Amino acid sequence: MKRRGVLMGIAGSCATDLSAQSSRSSSANDVHAAIRNYYAVWQSRDVSRYRDLLTDDYMLLENGERMTVEDDVKMMPRSGSQRSDVFDFHATEIVGEIAYAHWFLKSKIVDEKGSGERRWLESSVLRRSQGIWKVALLHSTRIEKK
Repeated sequence: MKRRGVLMGIAGSCATDLSAQSSRSSSANDVHAAIRNYYAVWQSRDVSRYRDLLTDDYMLLENGERMTVEDDVKMMPRSGSQRSDVFDFHATEIVGEIAYAHWFLKSKIVDEKGSGERRWLESSVLRRSQGIWKVALLHSTRIEKK
């Protein structure tokens, strides 16, 4: 009887640990999905929908410059361009209603200039508002070809 109680306690503890890991993993997946959606909506040039993905104090740090949402919108691709992105997430941390992540981004771009591939090291801070992850800060550093 005593063994059964010990075994049940160990099994319950393991199940709780697995459940907590699954919950953390699911939350990281939600953050990754929000980041992927941010890029997809930006590429689609849907300014209204794009603004809905951002916090009111959103800031973009791109190539050593601090930019507002208005600056970011001006850089949206022209109609007819195509882009496919591959995300390689290296870290995602969630603390309450705030998350931060960093990843490598590889993009294949086809536009009026032709086609090419670009790479960046990206990081972002997101805040959850009413259950939705919104981008508060994106820091983008282009990786030049060697």
